[in-house]
Order: sequence, then structure tokens, then C-alpha cells
Amino acid sequence: RTVITSAGGTVDKEDRMGVRKLAYAIEKRTEGYYVLLQFRAQTTTVKELERRLRVNDLVMRFLTVRMDEKLKRDAKIRQKREAR
Repeated sequence: RTVITSAGGTVDKEDRMGVRKLAYAIEKRTEGYYVLLQFRAQTTTVKELERRLRVNDLVMRFLTVRMDEKLKRDAKIRQKREAR
């Protein structure tokens, strides 16, 4: 969180899901702590965050997904249509 905010980005949503069972064993571990961060930042900030996650021994896996604004808007419109 501090990496993102110090570089001028904003954290939109932070969801700490807690300890959950992994889909498959990683380094002989079957459980892990899941955290979902949704944020807005520049490309350089994302690269720095990924670099820090890669070198941290406590992080077993991470996944970075880019969400385009147009896709979010289309999904919102689709939900409104389905509600009608």
C-alpha cells in the first residue's frame, strides 16, 4: 500500500480474505493468506510493486491484472440491462 501511495497512486479497494486453502501445494504449504488490492497507478509503480513482491520471501504467488475503464463501464451497463 505504501509503495502505491508514495508514487502518487491510489488504493481503491483492499480486501483481506484471510487464510484459505490453496488450489495446489506450493513449497509444501496447503494454506495461504489472500489479499486483493484494486488500485490506480502509473506503469512504473506497478513494475516496482511487482519487483518488491518477487523478492519478498513471505509472498508465495501474486497476480497483476489490468482492468480497462471501458470494460468496467460495459460490465456496469450489462448489469443494469439484466436487472431490468
